[in-house]
Amino acid sequence: MNAKIKGTKDYFGINGEKINIVFSILEDIAKQYSYGKIITPTLEYTDLFSRVIGSETEVVNKEMYTFLDKKNRSISLRPEGTAATARAAIENKLIDNNNKPSFYYISSMFRYERPQKGRQREFFQFGIENFGNDNEYVDVEIILMAIDILKRLKVKKYELQINSIGDSNSRKEYNKSLRRFVENKIDLFSEYAKEKINSGNLLRIFDSKKESDLKILNNAPKIKDFLSEKSKKRFERIKKILELNNINYIENNSLVRGLDYYNDLVFEFVSTDIEKLGSKSTIIGGGRYDELVNKLDNSKNIPSVGFALGVERLMLASKDYLESLNFGNLDYYIATTNEEYNLLGLSIATNLRNKGNNVLVDYENKKLSKKIELASKSLANNLIIIGEESKDGIISIKDLKSGKQKQINIKEIQ
Repeated sequence: MNAKIKGTKDYFGINGEKINIVFSILEDIAKQYSYGKIITPTLEYTDLFSRVIGSETEVVNKEMYTFLDKKNRSISLRPEGTAATARAAIENKLIDNNNKPSFYYISSMFRYERPQKGRQREFFQFGIENFGNDNEYVDVEIILMAIDILKRLKVKKYELQINSIGDSNSRKEYNKSLRRFVENKIDLFSEYAKEKINSGNLLRIFDSKKESDLKILNNAPKIKDFLSEKSKKRFERIKKILELNNINYIENNSLVRGLDYYNDLVFEFVSTDIEKLGSKSTIIGGGRYDELVNKLDNSKNIPSVGFALGVERLMLASKDYLESLNFGNLDYYIATTNEEYNLLGLSIATNLRNKGNNVLVDYENKKLSKKIELASKSLANNLIIIGEESKDGIISIKDLKSGKQKQINIKEIQ
């Protein structure tokens, strides 16, 4: 078939320029916070995601691209970046000897789900992972990094939602109470909610978008009433630091995030721009996952925190900003009036490129008027015309922004 796979996308032209600008902004901000880049393989053993994300999650159960390799081993295309980054940190001994590395990545992820606005089956994910720091200020700092990203991309219509899902003991006690509540009303829930009730992670019931489920869950026990003193104090300190930094937030007691490895702080930046992203669409989500590394290597207890975002969804949220940019990155468009001047055109282009300029040479045998038209469409800054005058050492150069044209000696541009 000569068509791309459903849920995938080709990037070229202006869209290619836009996504590269977003990549560049994301990398700049990560480096400002002293995060180093990490690149992990696209393929991982399936067991990595089953152990870390949770075998009962929708990601592992329904959405992963999984297959057997030629040695009958189960392999998966990575559906998210945290598990792979943790695996790399352990395998390469990056977190040994009390090292506290912090990483960022921009990579393709793969999930078999229904394609929709800002959501594809192959998508780019940007994420940051901070290992070894058990400090509320680090939690707040990654929230500030997320806010910096939204500021740089001029995303204004969003709200920050936060919650604490407590430590493992807090959740164990809460799960008992929540299970008693839902089992008494199980016939009233949707099929989606019933599936979560029977899964290994009961908290996932709060991911339901069904109004009927949400109405029932409004009266469910609140996890905040089951937090240990340690988790409670930690969450209060985080809220205080946010307030001291003038960061507005909404405490959402139903926010749990969709993956099994979270504990204590969880947060989401939720779009309020219904026109661009629809109702209550998450742009950035993350939290703390202190038990994740231990799931992969039980000899290690490494506190960790991070967030991730889908680049395509972020681009939709920042659509107005991206469309306001000038994508003309071509410094010179060189047009030769006939083939005998192509060698000179190549020589001038080479010299200009050696000086760091972006140059396109039109060697085609066509009318000069057509080449001038193409130069304008290319959004080039300058047009160089090489013709008969070049025999006397003269070429014409036109500023395509102002329309001003002049003749100069070839030596001036070489």
